[in-house]
Amino acid sequence: MTRSISSHLYRGSFYLLMLGTGLVLLGGLYDIMQQVTDSSRGPSRVSDSVIAAGSYLSVGILAILISVSRIVTVRRTKASIPKAYLPIREGDVSSAVHRLVATEYTRVAIIATVGQPQRRTIPGYGTSDSPYPRLHFRTAIKETAKVLTRLIETHLTDKDLQQLARQSPRQSTLVRLAPFLFERLSPDIEPLVPPQYLPLLKLYDSHVDNARYRRKEPTQQEYEDCLRVLALLVAAVQRSRPASETADVRT
Repeated sequence: MTRSISSHLYRGSFYLLMLGTGLVLLGGLYDIMQQVTDSSRGPSRVSDSVIAAGSYLSVGILAILISVSRIVTVRRTKASIPKAYLPIREGDVSSAVHRLVATEYTRVAIIATVGQPQRRTIPGYGTSDSPYPRLHFRTAIKETAKVLTRLIETHLTDKDLQQLARQSPRQSTLVRLAPFLFERLSPDIEPLVPPQYLPLLKLYDSHVDNARYRRKEPTQQEYEDCLRVLALLVAAVQRSRPASETADVRT
């Protein structure tokens, strides 16, 4: 508020000074013209006219130079102001302009914030910033069950393959594959997977069943659990039954 009063006083005194200067110049011009008119000698009248015209011409040129200098200074000052500058403080502009600028600045800031791209997720799909962008977890989990089935089939005898083929595909992965994973196929053949892996297969089986029948979409965590269990089962099968032994079993 104090700065606003001082600004008004400065402007008022400046205008009064300009008005006073103009009156003095006009009075001086009138006085000189009066002297020229009252002069009785011809050469004196001409010299008085030249002096008066030269004085006011010099004053006019000086005024123009001052005005041009002020315009150039103002333009340079405005050009030096950063483009992002906003007269937020009340002392920079009038209160009405300050409120308008502050309101519009807040509105634009809100619009810019809301318009920023947000991390949006679609249930059951991997996000763009995850290791599985646009991956459908339900389909991917069911595909892992097919991979596990094909892996086990490569280590079974023809008789066991026929038995596996007779099982209903609607049965859970645990019911279909557990006998071939954890039981001895014959007295001299070790199981494909040690019995301590049974809890992992149960976890895997629950995720596969959820992907098949549950309405709620599977999560990325469930898919990663399936991948980890599948990797452990594959490693266990490969350790317990190399490909050469599988060929011997089938023969």
